[in-house]
Parts: sequence; structure tokens; C-alpha cells
Amino acid sequence: FNVDSKTPELDKVICSKLLTCVYQSTENSSDTTAKAAEALAKQIGAKFADVSVQEIYQLYTNIVEKIAKRSISWDTDNIALQNIQARTRAPLIWMVANINNFLLLNTSNRSE
Repeated sequence: FNVDSKTPELDKVICSKLLTCVYQSTENSSDTTAKAAEALAKQIGAKFADVSVQEIYQLYTNIVEKIAKRSISWDTDNIALQNIQARTRAPLIWMVANINNFLLLNTSNRSE
């Protein structure tokens, strides 16, 4: 994809056939980030999906609370919750890539 291309519409057509972007939100995700992801996908012509992984994230948290026999909170378990929130997204996007025979390129806004 060439930003300076003389055929930006052709670039968008090609991109629409090659690239699918999936924004995976939780209750901690901001509207700013979601809108930025969608705007970028639209700008380059990519397919875009916005899905919530909140239920999956919450399920993991509930299971760990049973094992730990205590409540899990952002005040006491920040790193653990950040990590499971990020890991919750991985199986979903891998499955999307696999069922479509796609190459997966993954980004995030935090270093892990």
C-alpha cells in the first residue's frame, strides 16, 4: 500500500481483498481507540469488524477468582488483568485467520 500512489482507489480495492482488521474491545477500551482503528481501516480500504471480548475476559476472571478464593481487581491485580485481557484476544483472531487461510499480523498498544 503506497500512500503516494497515483491510483489510491485501486490500492483500496486491493487492500479490501487482502486485509481484514478486527478491533477487540473490553469495557476498558476507549471510544477514541475504536474510532481510530475503524478510521484507519476505512482509509486504506480494509474490511473492519468491531467485536467485544468482554464476556470471554470476564469468564477467565471469574474462573481465577474461584481458584484464588478471592476477588480479582485492577487495584490489586493490574498486571494479571492486563495480561489476560490481551491473551483473551489471541484465540479469537487466530481462529478468524485460520478459517479464512489468512496471514495474521497482530498489533497492540502496549509492550508485552
